[in-house]
Amino acid sequence: MITLKVQKEGTQDFYYTMRRDQPLQELMVAFCQRRQLGDYKTLRFHVDGDRVRGCQTPNELELENGYVIDAWSELMGGRGVQVSGVKI
Repeated sequence: MITLKVQKEGTQDFYYTMRRDQPLQELMVAFCQRRQLGDYKTLRFHVDGDRVRGCQTPNELELENGYVIDAWSELMGGRGVQVSGVKI
């Protein structure tokens, strides 16, 4: 078993205990449900700056007990859209 910490700006830290061979998607879903953030796919999860996929496991990423996973909101950006000559 391993306990991991998920942190996201504006929310309390979230601790989750799981098996080392369990997909991280379960942690992602639990974090979003507990923090009422909607679908976990609207966030990006990173370990040491590298993006984490839900199918990966703590063993695969060589995570240790207490490791921190950062959660970031998906940024939709780019140029504004023009509708009838008005930029929004």
